[in-house]
Amino acid sequence: MLGKKSHKEKTILALDIGSASVGAALVHLTKNAKPEILFSVRKELVFQENVSLERLSTSLEESLEEVCADIIEKGMPLLSGKRKNFSLDSIVCSYASPWYISQTQTITIHKDEPFTITATTIPDLLKSHQAEQVSAIDETDAIAFPTDVVFLEQKIIETTLNGYRVTQPIGKMVSDLSVTVYTSTISEALYDRVEEILGRLFGSTPIEHHSFPLISFSVARDVFAATENFLLIDISGEVTDITYTEKNTIVETISFPQGVHFLTRELNKKMGVLPGEVSHIVGRRTKRHTSPGESVALKTIGADTTVITTVQETWGNAVREHIRLLKRMPTLPQMILVTVDMPLSALFIDALSEMFKGTSPRSLEIVPLDIESLAPFYSSTKIAGRSDPFVVSIGLYAAKLFDVT
Repeated sequence: MLGKKSHKEKTILALDIGSASVGAALVHLTKNAKPEILFSVRKELVFQENVSLERLSTSLEESLEEVCADIIEKGMPLLSGKRKNFSLDSIVCSYASPWYISQTQTITIHKDEPFTITATTIPDLLKSHQAEQVSAIDETDAIAFPTDVVFLEQKIIETTLNGYRVTQPIGKMVSDLSVTVYTSTISEALYDRVEEILGRLFGSTPIEHHSFPLISFSVARDVFAATENFLLIDISGEVTDITYTEKNTIVETISFPQGVHFLTRELNKKMGVLPGEVSHIVGRRTKRHTSPGESVALKTIGADTTVITTVQETWGNAVREHIRLLKRMPTLPQMILVTVDMPLSALFIDALSEMFKGTSPRSLEIVPLDIESLAPFYSSTKIAGRSDPFVVSIGLYAAKLFDVT
C-alpha cells in the first residue's frame, strides 16, 4: 500500500471475465462523486472454430494474466505518480456465460405443527438445499459445466408464509414456508485458479466474485429507474443470456450457446472473413469502402448480406424460443436492454426489432445498455484508454457494493 484512504473513497480493480475477452479497469470511487475510470485494458481470448471448455479456460487464464500485467506495469505506475495516496483496495470480478450457471428455485417447508421463523430459519434452509441446486444444473444451458461449484450469489426473490407473500417473515408463526431464490455458481476449479492468479499478482487484496447479470441488472435499475419490469439480453462471445426482472428483482435467467462468435464462425466459414475483421461488418453494410489489407470477402460484404441476415434470423429465433421458456414471465415487458460489444450492437438490436415486429406491444423499446447510456453516471481520465460498458458497469456496481456513492 502506498497510503491510506478515508472510508469515503476506494480504488478497485474491475475485472470482466467473458467468453471472448477479459477486460480490466482501475476505478476510483469517491463519496458523492461519479466513479472515475483511471486506466483500462482488454485482451481477446483465442478464437476457436470448435469450442472446447478446456481450451477456452486456458485462453481465459492467459488473457487474465495479460490484463493484470498491463494494470501492474502500465496502469499503477502511471497513477501512483499522479496520486500520492494511490492504492488498490479491492478487486471485483464479474463472470459472463459460460463461466457461471444461474437458477431460480422455490424451496418449501410444511410442518403439521406451526413453527416460528427466526433469523436463521431461511439462511439454514438455503444452505441445506445447496446440494440439490447443484444437482439441478442443466448442462444443456451452456457449454458443459462441472458440478464442483462455488456459489456466487443467493438472492431471495419472494417469501410466502401460509400462501401469502411477505417482506418481513422473521417472528411470524406458520405451517408453510416457501422461499423463491435466484442463485449463481461457478466451477470450483475456475474460482480457485482466478484466486491463485490474483493472489500471486495483487497479494492479499480482497476479492469479490459476482455474475454479470446481477451487475448489469443493478446498473440498469439505476439508469432506467422508472422501469420496474424488463428483459436484459447479454450477448457474450459464446453465449446469450436472457434475464427477466420484475418489480426491480431478478426473477429468472436462461441461456443458449449462440453469441457474437456464432456470427464470426458463419462469416469465416462461408465468406472467408477473418475473426479480427468481423467488428467492421456493421459499418461495411452501410459504408461501401474498405481499407488496404482487408480481405476480399470483407470488401464485398456490403453487397452480399445473406450470411449476416441468416445469422440474425437464426439468433433471433433462438431468442424467441428461449423467451417462451421463461416460466415466471407472464407477459413480455415493454423494455428490452441489450449489452454487447460495439459496433455489433446495431446488428443484434436490428435482429430483435425484426423478430418482434408485429407480435409485440407498440410501446416495446429495445435499448442498448452501452457507453452512451452510462455516460451520465461515470467519468474517466485522459489516460484511461477505451472504456466499455462492461468494466464501467462493474465500477458502478462496486460503488454501491462498498457504499461509496
